[in-house]
Amino acid sequence: MADGTFTFTSTWRAEATPAQVWRVLSDVARWPQWWPGVVAATVVRPGDGDHLGQRTVLTVRAPTGYLLRFGVELTDVSPGSFAHARVVGDLAGAGAWSLSADGEAVVMVIVWQVRARRRWMRLVSPLAGRSFARAHAAVMAAGQRGLRAALAGVHSDGP
Repeated sequence: MADGTFTFTSTWRAEATPAQVWRVLSDVARWPQWWPGVVAATVVRPGDGDHLGQRTVLTVRAPTGYLLRFGVELTDVSPGSFAHARVVGDLAGAGAWSLSADGEAVVMVIVWQVRARRRWMRLVSPLAGRSFARAHAAVMAAGQRGLRAALAGVHSDGP
C-alpha cells in the first residue's frame, strides 16, 4: 500500500446458478444499472462469443467522491467459471473473478492486484491506504447487494 500497490480480495455469495450469475456479470454495459458506484461502463471492443478480448472502460465513484477511470480487457475466460483481466488507466494491473457452485448458491472470489497510477493517490497512499481499502470494500459490498437484486430478475429465466 505504501507505494500505491494494492491487492483486494472480495468474496460474494448469491442464491443462483453459475449460469445465471455469469449472464448478469458478462453484461458489463449494464453494471451501472445494478452496481452502485459504477457510474459508467462502455464496451469499446466486444471480444469473441465468450467475451475473450473484450475491452470495457469503467468509471467508478468511491464513497468519498473521487472517480477512477480504468480499462478492463478480458485475457482468459471460461464462461460460468472464471475471467481474468488486464487493467489499465487510473489503476494498472490485473483482476480475476472465479465462480463456484455451493449447494443452491454461487460463491465468487474477486481479486484485484493493481497499482494506483494517479499521482495524488500514490503520494497519499502511505497515509490513506486503509481509507482506499475501506472505499474499495464499500464499492464491492454495494456490488454484491446489487448483483443479488439483479439476479432476482433472472431466476425465472431458467439456468
